[in-house]
Amino acid sequence: MRYHKLRLFSNSVGRLLIIVLFSTFFISAFFFKKDLKLVSATSETWSGGTAGSGSGKEFYFKIKIQTSKPIIFDSVWINNKMLATYLANNRLSISQEPIKFTRNDTIIVRASESSLRPSAPSNRPNNFSGEASIRYYLDGKMKYLNVKKITINKSVNRQ
Repeated sequence: MRYHKLRLFSNSVGRLLIIVLFSTFFISAFFFKKDLKLVSATSETWSGGTAGSGSGKEFYFKIKIQTSKPIIFDSVWINNKMLATYLANNRLSISQEPIKFTRNDTIIVRASESSLRPSAPSNRPNNFSGEASIRYYLDGKMKYLNVKKITINKSVNRQ
């Protein structure tokens, strides 16, 4: 008789444990779901090659979209400077049409720093220890994708 009660108790505990684990997984997957995944972050300096053509730095953030909701990218903070963002896709063709993207697409969020268009210093809107912070809007809410490290590529001379 005691063995039967102990077995009933262990089954109840086992069921309770399974329910708790499943609930924790479901809640964390639902509430902590990421909208974006940073694939890579790179930069390269450039020089115009002729007097007066300027110099600067280009930043490329390759991002995988992980939501089906519309996202609007606004700006990026790098070295306490706020830079405007531009969107590109992975195709080689160039188009003046706006970049359209959906869930599971990979896009490039670009930002440019130029000696011809200097950026005013701007405090970062959020505290983080990385090298950049990309601001975007989802469902009318302001969000940030923080970038820990930007890989520096070889400089490009543009003539």
